[in-house]
Amino acid sequence: MKKYMLATVLVAAALGEVAIQAQTFTYNSGDLLAAFRKSGSPDLVVDLGSVSQYQQAAASGSGTYTFNLGTDLTSTFGSLDSIYWSVFTFDKTGTYAPVNTLWMSDPRSDASVQNDPPTTGTSSAQNLVIGQLGAIADALSANYGTIIDNQVIQLPSDLGASTGGDPASYTTALGASLDFNGTYGQAFENVSSTAAASVSDLFQEHPSPLHNPGTGTELGTVTLDAAGTLTVQSVPEPSTWAMLGSGLIGLMAFRRMKNGINKQQPE
Repeated sequence: MKKYMLATVLVAAALGEVAIQAQTFTYNSGDLLAAFRKSGSPDLVVDLGSVSQYQQAAASGSGTYTFNLGTDLTSTFGSLDSIYWSVFTFDKTGTYAPVNTLWMSDPRSDASVQNDPPTTGTSSAQNLVIGQLGAIADALSANYGTIIDNQVIQLPSDLGASTGGDPASYTTALGASLDFNGTYGQAFENVSSTAAASVSDLFQEHPSPLHNPGTGTELGTVTLDAAGTLTVQSVPEPSTWAMLGSGLIGLMAFRRMKNGINKQQPE
């Protein structure tokens, strides 16, 4: 459920901005991916770089990453309207997080209202989702598809009735029920609009112990604006907010003490 407003905290000095530079398309395990689809068109997958940089940005309380995809999206889908999109990756080996951790987008029904953290699955349950994502990752590792703009690649999108379609397809990995063939039971795809930006929360989902489901941790927000620019804004971890809050409280206390001393000085 979406039930609480995202608090606005003015800590401008703590928020930096980083523009990702274009480079030769290379997928590495643990790279965050943005996938786009529309009926009748190839799937479009964008490599957003290692998830570790987004984790570090959240830990430090800073990081804005922008990807200008308007031309790529328009050339693939004909327009920037009604494109279904998601952001995701996984860690099967425990390199960046516990084994079988997922990072999944969660679309906001109201752009200004943060989603509740999703319920995480067990390690074996999340491994089933990873099994579906693995075909996409394997395709990118082999550069299967058409590279159209450095970090952007087109993959086939056909859904075969008996064979399951091309295993490298994002659409095929989703399956007819659009839930990664029954392995992921929560909303994760958003839809673009030329009238307004679409916004999703990005959650890191550590697998929970058996019979003790946990909840995901907010890593950032992802926005696709009407011009086709994708922006990933890191959200500071709770410990970072606590540190910033302590610093602000200390600064206020110092100023009050200083003002008190000045008031006591004879005129």
